[in-house]
Amino acid sequence: MQNIQKMLETNKTQKQYYEFEADANCDYGGNAATSLWNKLREYQYKMTDDIQLNELLFEKHKLWLGDLSGKKVLDLGCHKGNELSVHLSKNSSYYLACDLSESALKVLENKLLAENIQNANFAAIDILSEDFKESNFDVIYAKSVFHHFEYFEDFLVKIKSLLKPNGIAITFDPMDFYLPLRITRAIYRPFQFDKSWEFPFNAKSIELINKYFEVEDLAGMMGKTKYALPVYLLSPNYAIAKSKQWVDQDLNKIKFNSKAMKSCMRISFKLVNK
Repeated sequence: MQNIQKMLETNKTQKQYYEFEADANCDYGGNAATSLWNKLREYQYKMTDDIQLNELLFEKHKLWLGDLSGKKVLDLGCHKGNELSVHLSKNSSYYLACDLSESALKVLENKLLAENIQNANFAAIDILSEDFKESNFDVIYAKSVFHHFEYFEDFLVKIKSLLKPNGIAITFDPMDFYLPLRITRAIYRPFQFDKSWEFPFNAKSIELINKYFEVEDLAGMMGKTKYALPVYLLSPNYAIAKSKQWVDQDLNKIKFNSKAMKSCMRISFKLVNK
């Protein structure tokens, strides 16, 4: 219980960081180091956009989700809406968008109304709070959420309690195995504004996930594909062409807890509540 309380306190700060005025064009808070880190990531994102890596991943997520009719879905940490928020809300029987930020959820609500989706539900609440009363979800969709919790085992126990037996959770989070990235993060971390809620997956994280859930499928990002990044700087077209076979290998051919999985910069899991 003490660990849960500590994470609840951290999430109050996290809420302030991610909160924004819905009608204002403002950036997240932070400091110069965080801004520099984000600019470095933007370079990576530019290449992933050019090779349509995100589109391929989210199509895979749709396959994992399957038929959502009659399903109760929690879109966890969805903020202003992720790539599948419309799909989830349009096709499920019950859809709950949950985020710490009230203003972000208002933006998502307006997006869904523009899609003529009027039966979506919204909760600006911390799921670790006793005030969160929902449970029995068939699906928890959590893009870039799981790694925000320092006491990861306590968080996984909570997620498990929210799912029906054989319910699924779909995750997408950064990894902390690739040595050059680990070194870069270690240099950056003392200056990192959001370090209190940033815990990329390590060996212990993977062990705990396997303890509480069955890993039915997985997809890596920027495993072999990351080697196209320096080439992309000099010759974008050649890098894009070269990376296609690597993208397929990262997304579709890696095994759980393998060397190839640990070489990925990000990982996505389809987890079944066993």
